[in-house]
Amino acid sequence: MPRVDTSLPALAAGGSRIPRTVEAYLTTNLETLTEVDGGLLPHEQEALQALHGEVLRRHAPPGCSSIDTELLRGGMRGGQMVEVCGESASGKTQLCLAAAAQAARSSQRVVYVDTSNALSGRRLAQVVAAQHQAAAEQAGGAGAAAPQAAAGPLKFVEVRRCYNVHSLLRVLDELMLQAEQQAQAQRQPGPQQQPGAAQQQPGAAQQPGALQQAPSSVPSAVARRRRLEELPVGLLVVDCLSALITPILGGGQHSQGHALLAATAASLKAFAARSGAAVLVTAHMVGGSDERRHEKRPAMGESWRNQPHVRIQLSRPAEDRTSGQCSATLTASPQLPAGLSVAYWLGEGGPTGTPPQAGGQQAQPMQH
Repeated sequence: MPRVDTSLPALAAGGSRIPRTVEAYLTTNLETLTEVDGGLLPHEQEALQALHGEVLRRHAPPGCSSIDTELLRGGMRGGQMVEVCGESASGKTQLCLAAAAQAARSSQRVVYVDTSNALSGRRLAQVVAAQHQAAAEQAGGAGAAAPQAAAGPLKFVEVRRCYNVHSLLRVLDELMLQAEQQAQAQRQPGPQQQPGAAQQQPGAAQQPGALQQAPSSVPSAVARRRRLEELPVGLLVVDCLSALITPILGGGQHSQGHALLAATAASLKAFAARSGAAVLVTAHMVGGSDERRHEKRPAMGESWRNQPHVRIQLSRPAEDRTSGQCSATLTASPQLPAGLSVAYWLGEGGPTGTPPQAGGQQAQPMQH
């Protein structure tokens, strides 16, 4: 459970110690609750477990503790779009991989749209295994071997390759149709089962093993794809959105480019609202090559500025490219004031809020 070192200002009314909203839960020191007055009562433990489940359902942790806790207050909200912009080697793709790994390890369906061939399956498996190992060490146990730890979660990741904005819009239309069909199926009563037939549990479709069961007449890869499409999308990643948008914003395509930018933004937000999924997009930085524009700025310009619900800018000091230390700054958020900044480091497991130990594993140079 996420823990924030604060006092208890956001408790429910009526003298109860237990927060009654997700926002209050994320700003409550849970360790203090469990230590005072002899610990928690059974009904209070059940309430906290229910809140924790709601956090997992509504929030998609990006995989970096400092960004997760300080800038996003528990993770990316379902139904919202988060934009991460930054210059090359600041960790944009690594943050996307870490977020995808976190969601997949929670048995959530991840749709990863790769626009520039930056996605490496081997690298994603490495991040999944590193997260699994870190979680096992934190729990005081021994983690499984890397291939076994990554095999299950990777089955929840669906990769789409899009090299122009029109192909991205087609993918979004397809995902929207799937979300509408899933919502319609939930509203309709299921078919009557034969006597003695085992009833499927609501969460059974999200178990990794369920994706492995395929009729012998259907290839296993096709069966897994069909079963994966039956799951609701928990996280949609578009890396890198600006690679599709900026080529059509200049030259003689200015008006058409801005129309496509607006259509893309509307489709991304409509899918997030309809499906309840968290949407994570990345963008690169431009400018900074002359005295008049010495500060770099997001590539998609002012027309895109107010489209994402949350904007985070990543930066890496030019004078220090070996330690792996970077900074993330919140530039827009409906919950927090802009300007908050935290440090993070790039390493084998992706972005992390703690620096690598001295004499331990060295941070690796990362792209994007």
